[in-house]
Amino acid sequence: MLVHCLNNVLKCVEEHSKNPSKETAYKILCNSRSAGVQIIKAYITNRDKSREIERRMKKASRVLPKNIKVSIPNPYEKFMKNYRCEMIVIGNVMFSYLDEWQRLGGTFEELCNLCNISVEQGEKLVKGYEEKEFSSLIFVNNLDYKNLGDFLEDVPEAPFTLCIKEFMFEQLVHTEHGKKAAHEALENIFPELLEKSIILNNSNVFEYTDEYGQIHRIDEDGVEI
Repeated sequence: MLVHCLNNVLKCVEEHSKNPSKETAYKILCNSRSAGVQIIKAYITNRDKSREIERRMKKASRVLPKNIKVSIPNPYEKFMKNYRCEMIVIGNVMFSYLDEWQRLGGTFEELCNLCNISVEQGEKLVKGYEEKEFSSLIFVNNLDYKNLGDFLEDVPEAPFTLCIKEFMFEQLVHTEHGKKAAHEALENIFPELLEKSIILNNSNVFEYTDEYGQIHRIDEDGVEI
């Protein structure tokens, strides 16, 4: 299913490159959304299996003699990493073609429909940011994320929010030009984000941006990684 979705994204990108239009850009976004849903589902499945192995290791450590080293193979960590990489790739496609679609005539009403929310909900979420690029609206306002709470959870119902954030944080953390460009964009366009800091919780890892624009990753024990 996932391979099929990814192939569809590639086909749509090729079609758009030959004949760019609002319709072909929209097809890319629809297929990217489907791929994002499948990737997030696969990630969650492997995350849950990985956590089960971790629980077994902790339980074994409690009942076995202290001089016995507990080691249970955990192949799911590698799978989780691979699916995170795929989220970044799809997030890159989403980020690029949301703005391409907007440039070619995509409307805010159509964006709300793409995110499965009403126009009224969308207007409340983007209040004060109405004139921004579609990619920025989703990155800042999490248009397709419907859960309540202080932290974003990995849910397949929010592929645009989660995949675009994975892509953006990859740029911030791992590329020099991305760090500079992304930070300047946040600072110039959305300064209040840096004032409040950005906090996420992905697989027991918290991320936040300090007042200097530096990204920090903290594990559940409070240790910076």
